[in-house]
Parts: sequence; C-alpha cells; structure tokens
Amino acid sequence: EKMERFDEAIQNYEIALRVKPYYLPAKFNLAWIWVQTQKYPEADELLTELEDDKISYSITTQAKILNNRGCALWGLGRQEEALARFQAALKIVPDFNEARKNLTLTAGEKPAPAVI
Repeated sequence: EKMERFDEAIQNYEIALRVKPYYLPAKFNLAWIWVQTQKYPEADELLTELEDDKISYSITTQAKILNNRGCALWGLGRQEEALARFQAALKIVPDFNEARKNLTLTAGEKPAPAVI
C-alpha cells in the first residue's frame, strides 16, 4: 500500500513539474520519495537542481535540501560529498537535528541516513 501511495504521489508531482518546472514543493517532495525508494540518481538530480538554483530559498529550506542531497549522495556511495552536505546544512542551521543525526550516523559508517 505504501508503494502504491508513492506511485500516486510520484505521478502527481511529475504532472505538477510539467506544468510548473520550478515548483519547489513538488521537486523537493519528489526527491524525498526517490530517496525513500532508494532511487538515488533521480533524487540526486532533483536535489542538485535545487541546490544549484539561484532562487532565494529560506535558510531552513536550504538546509533541508543539503541534508536530503547528503542522503542521496550517501546512497550513491559518495560518502565524502554526503558528509560535506550534512556539514553545510549544520553550518547554516546549527540546531538542525536531522543533519546532526545524519552526520553522526555517517561518520561511523552506520546504515543510510534519514531524510526529512
């Protein structure tokens, strides 16, 4: 049932992005689903676009993008880049618990980090 819900959400987010390609909630949430379903290349592609985007996102949103990109990179086996994203997220939002938890987990080479 969870995968069916993900499939439905994926379809809806993809439709939204065809209509409005820069719609942050659709792009961010679709990337989150890709990480949850271990489709790391797809997640990394969207999160890279968001990270490189010149649109002025809130500090919190920027930190969430960095954290989730770290998760995608970790899933792709690019640990050093993942650690750098978690550290960058903490640099701009020092009390960002998910990024701190992910940094702690990945520093010890534990299982994959969690997205928010």
